[in-house]
Amino acid sequence: MSAWGEKSKAELGTVVPELNRVMNRALSFGLIDMAVTEGRRGRLKQNEYFYAKKSKVMWPNGAHNVQNETDLAHAIDVAPVVNGQISYKKDRYRDWE
Repeated sequence: MSAWGEKSKAELGTVVPELNRVMNRALSFGLIDMAVTEGRRGRLKQNEYFYAKKSKVMWPNGAHNVQNETDLAHAIDVAPVVNGQISYKKDRYRDWE
């Protein structure tokens, strides 16, 4: 079974427990290795993503967004890990479709 890396663990610490349970369950299937690339997102990062067209909403309207630094977000970004590297190239992990 795969295990979360340190960055993934840190990002999972910024989201609600329900998302942690879902992601831990998904990882336990062992179908694909994955990394949590982002959990809670602040105003600057959210608006940067919006203006770069990587997000459809501005802060505070995203599920990644919270009002206080200690609040937990309701969204995460996940990426597949192929040969130890994050990869968004679909052809590198086609065999599990």
